[in-house]
Amino acid sequence: MFIGYKNIWRSNNIKDSAPTWTQISNNLAGSNSTDMAVVENSPVNTNILYAARSDNKLFRSENCMDVSPVWVDITSHLPVSEPITDLEASPSDQNTIYMTTNTGVFQIHR
Repeated sequence: MFIGYKNIWRSNNIKDSAPTWTQISNNLAGSNSTDMAVVENSPVNTNILYAARSDNKLFRSENCMDVSPVWVDITSHLPVSEPITDLEASPSDQNTIYMTTNTGVFQIHR
């Protein structure tokens, strides 16, 4: 399970009575001052995780289950410069994600 606050956290034992959380991001886009808005894991490849910040920054990790995941800023792939309200990873293509904003739905292929 993944959650986002200022950073992204992962729990590998969420069903335990006392789950543990591991921070797997730090200082995305050079700042920890903005909360994450949406976190989305790919159902096709569970090593792929997307994280959208509330300031319209989008990141992708292709190794989110590793001890130290690498994060790539893919904000330049966004079709609009608006706050992201939701993300949905494609159920069949690990490189496609659907994004909603206040003005529409967009498909992003990475």
